[in-house]
Amino acid sequence: MIGRRGWECDAIVARLLAAQADGLLHWIEDADDDATFSWMRKASVLAYPSAWEGFGFPPLEAMAMGLPVVANDCEPMRELTDGNALLCDALNAAALADALADALARALADRQLRDRLQRGGLARAAMFRWEACAAAHAAVYREAAQ
Repeated sequence: MIGRRGWECDAIVARLLAAQADGLLHWIEDADDDATFSWMRKASVLAYPSAWEGFGFPPLEAMAMGLPVVANDCEPMRELTDGNALLCDALNAAALADALADALARALADRQLRDRLQRGGLARAAMFRWEACAAAHAAVYREAAQ
């Protein structure tokens, strides 16, 4: 697992630390971008059950690398991934482990699904470019300045 502690997550952090102590995962809390991308290039799927998401750079970056994504089923992720990810409810703590495990198993075991997610993710990620983002922001600023 890569990522820092978030807000209101003491119970989750305790479980992650316990899982790490049991050898079930390795948690890298302070990886820089180079290390994160290196790990992502070695991954088979990105699990991103973030409950506090505004845009979703990690899923977008994963899709741009051809990495299938499993993410929280929320409006920002639905809009960002546009059907090119497996989504599950990360807000239902009781069901999250089963839903996430099922989605991850499907993404890993179903070659056709994985291929579809990879192709669709690459195409979707290609639609997001910094030049287009900058141009859209400049247009908003010009309009607001008038």
